[in-house]
Amino acid sequence: MRKTKAVLACLVAFTLAVPGCYESLTDIATPDKLVFYEDVVGDYKAIDPATGRITIEKGKDKSYAYKQYDANDTLASQGKLWIIKLGEEHFYQITVDGFAATDGRTVYGIGRLKMEGKPGARTLTGYAFKSQETFFGDATVTTAEYEHMSGGERKTSRAVSLPADKLQAYLALRAAEMTEPVLKYQQAPSGR
Repeated sequence: MRKTKAVLACLVAFTLAVPGCYESLTDIATPDKLVFYEDVVGDYKAIDPATGRITIEKGKDKSYAYKQYDANDTLASQGKLWIIKLGEEHFYQITVDGFAATDGRTVYGIGRLKMEGKPGARTLTGYAFKSQETFFGDATVTTAEYEHMSGGERKTSRAVSLPADKLQAYLALRAAEMTEPVLKYQQAPSGR
C-alpha cells in the first residue's frame, strides 16, 4: 500500500520521499523520443489497494492532459503527461498544475511505464527502482535541491538534474532494473 500511496502523492503534490515516480528538473520529452498512442486516451480505475481514478485526454503536441480523482470522485490534481520511448522501453513524465519550484523551474515526475492489453482495455503500470537511493544515490546521477511551497510552507526537495540526453541514456540503460511496480490503472469502459 505504501508504494501506491507514493504514486498518488506523486500525482497530487510530488511528495516523493518513498519509491514512486522521481522528481526531475530535466524535461526528458524531447521531440525525437516523444510518442503518442491514441488508445491510451480514456478513463482508468486504480487497481486495488489504490482507490480513485484518472482520466487521460489528448493534449497538444503529442502530450496528454490528465485529471486524478480521489476515492470520493473529487478532483485531486491535474496536469500534463508525456510518454517517451527510450530504446525498447517506455517512460512517463508528468507535471502537476500549480506545482513548480519557487524560482519558477518546472518539476517533472518520471518513471518507467508498461502498457498492456488491447485498446479499450489497457493496463498502465509504472515501475521504479527498489530503492530511491538506487537512482538518487548513483554517483553518475547529478541532483539539485529546489524549493517549493507545500501547505503554505517553504520546503526543500532534491531532484535529478542532468542534461536530457544523459538522463535519457541513463534511464534506457537501467530500465531493466526498474522492476518495482508503484502504480497500476485499468482502463474502464466508456462512462466509467
